[in-house]
Amino acid sequence: MRTSRVVSAVLGLALAGPAVVAQEGTSADADTSKEAQKAAAAGGPTEVALKPLDDRIKAVQGKKFIKRLRFEIYPWVGVSLNDAFYRYYHGGLAGTFHIMEGLAVEGGLSGAPFRQVLEPVIFLRQQKSAIPADARYFGNAWANLQLSPIYGKMSIFSEWIMHYDVFVLGGAGLAVDSSQWFIHPQLHVGMGSRVFLFDWMVLRGELRGSAYPQWGPTIISNIQNQVTAMFGVGFYVPPFFDKETSVGRRK
Repeated sequence: MRTSRVVSAVLGLALAGPAVVAQEGTSADADTSKEAQKAAAAGGPTEVALKPLDDRIKAVQGKKFIKRLRFEIYPWVGVSLNDAFYRYYHGGLAGTFHIMEGLAVEGGLSGAPFRQVLEPVIFLRQQKSAIPADARYFGNAWANLQLSPIYGKMSIFSEWIMHYDVFVLGGAGLAVDSSQWFIHPQLHVGMGSRVFLFDWMVLRGELRGSAYPQWGPTIISNIQNQVTAMFGVGFYVPPFFDKETSVGRRK
C-alpha cells in the first residue's frame, strides 16, 4: 500500500509541474504585455519603431529597356589603337536585330577615309631607311553574332539610375586595301556596352580587334591586325516597346 501511495504521489507531481510552469509563463507574458501597453499609453519608447525611408530595403526596379524583336541602327566613328606606323580614323553604319534579350545578329560597313602618319614613319623617312610596304587599309564589311549576358543598373549621386548592358561579339567579313588582291577574308572579336537613354536611343561603345591575311604579287603575305575603339548612338525600330509582353511593338 505504501509503495502504491508513493508512486501515485510522484506521478501527481510530474503531471502538475508543466501546468505550473505554463501558468507562470502565461502570467509573465501578460505582465509584459501590460507593461508595453502602459509605456505606449504614456508616450514612452517601444521596442518596435518605424525606420527612416533611407534605411529601408529598396525594391529592385523592373527592366527599363527591352531589346527583343527590335532593330538597332548604329552609326559610329572610331580610331585604330595598335598600329605603330599609321593611325586610321573610321566611320561606319551597322544594323543589329535582337532575336532575344541576350542574343542578336549584326551586319555593317565601315571605311577609313583618314590616315595619320605617326612618328616612326617620319623618322625612318628622314633617315632614308626602309619602311614596311603594307598596303593602305580602306575599310571592311562584316557580320557577327552578339551575346549580352549582363544587364545592370548603376546609381549616380543617389539621384539617377543608369541602365546598361555588356555584350561580346564575334564574326567574319571582308577587308579592303590598296594591294593588287584588294579583298581579303577577315575575322573579328570584341566587346562593348550600351547605356540606355530613352525607349528608342542608346549610347554605345566597343573595342574590336580584327585580323586578315594580306597578300599580293609585290607584298609578302602577312597577317594584318587592328584594334579599333568605336563610339556611336543606337536608334531602335520600333521606337517603343510593350513591357508586359517584352516584345518590341509600336504604340
